[in-house]
Amino acid sequence: MRFLSGFVGFLVLMLFGTFPAEVYTNIAEYWWIIFFWLPGLLANQKPKGIRTYRWYFAGMIAYMSAFAIWLTGVPDSDSCNPDSIFQAHGFWHLLTALSTILFFYHYRSERLA
Repeated sequence: MRFLSGFVGFLVLMLFGTFPAEVYTNIAEYWWIIFFWLPGLLANQKPKGIRTYRWYFAGMIAYMSAFAIWLTGVPDSDSCNPDSIFQAHGFWHLLTALSTILFFYHYRSERLA
């Protein structure tokens, strides 16, 4: 499973619009994909603790919501009006900060088994 965990990075790349065919045709530009397998190579034993995943899923929801808002914040969009009280870019910052806090809570929830 440690080898297969490296392919999660490709799933994240595809979420952001970069597909494996593009990576392999421009391997000199995407040399850093080798780091996808680094956690699997360094983790040589099972974790000694357990975590709750409610904070992790809440962080993922906040981050994916922020990403969806970021996609709408383009010029000529209703959510990209500088005179509006709702600024897509500002709300994106707030949601990514919230997701960071929620991921911190997830890692803080680890307890020894």
